Amino acid sequence: MEEDGDFVKAHVRERWDLASMQFVRAASCIAHDHGFRTVVREGRLKSVMVKLTGDQLEAYNGYVKKPFFEARFRDENGNVFARTYEDGDGWRLDSADKVDLSPFHESRVIEDSRTKKHTAPGKLLDLAGLSGILARRGHKPADVLACYQKMYEDQVVSYPRTDDKQITPEQFNELLPWLTESAPSSASTRPSAHTGPPARRMSRKAGRTVPTDPA
Repeated sequence: MEEDGDFVKAHVRERWDLASMQFVRAASCIAHDHGFRTVVREGRLKSVMVKLTGDQLEAYNGYVKKPFFEARFRDENGNVFARTYEDGDGWRLDSADKVDLSPFHESRVIEDSRTKKHTAPGKLLDLAGLSGILARRGHKPADVLACYQKMYEDQVVSYPRTDDKQITPEQFNELLPWLTESAPSSASTRPSAHTGPPARRMSRKAGRTVPTDPA
C-alpha cells in the first residue's frame, strides 16, 4: 500500500485536512480574544497566503535602513565607478572612518574604444498611456478622453486603436514629407532627427495615434 500513489496521496490529504482544521480554530480563538464574536474560516490555501502576507508585512515594518561606506573612483567628468558587491565582501563598511583610502591613488582613465550608438524611437502612446502621463499632472482621464474625442472629430488625430503602437512603412513615408513643414527646426538643426525608417519600430498593422492633417 505504501507504494500505491493514490493511497499515499489520500493518506497525506487525510492527515493534512485534520491538521489544517486547527487554523480555523486558532484564528477564531485569536479573534475572540480581541472582542470579535465570529468564526474565522481560514482555508488551507488562504492560511498560507495570510502567513506569507503577514511575514512580508512584518519584514516591511521591521526594516531598518543601514547606510554603508565604500571607496569609489570619480573621474574628471564626474563619472563614478564602483565595484560589484557580493555577500561576504569586507570593503563595504558601516562608518566612513573605517574606509582605508591608502591603497588608492589618482590615475587616468584609459579609453579602450569609442562606439557610436543609435536609439530607435519609442513606441507610440495609446489613450491609456497618455491618460496615465497626464494624470500625474492633475488631468482627469475623463477630461483627456473628451479632449481627444474633440481632436479626433476635428481630424487632428486618428482613432486611438489600443493594439497598435507602431507606425507602418506606408504611414512613415506619408508623414516624412511634412516633417520640415511641421517642425523645420527639428529637421534642419537637430542631427538626431529621424529621417530614415526605424526598422525595429516598423509594422504592417493599421494606424495609431498620428496626425492626419499637417494643417
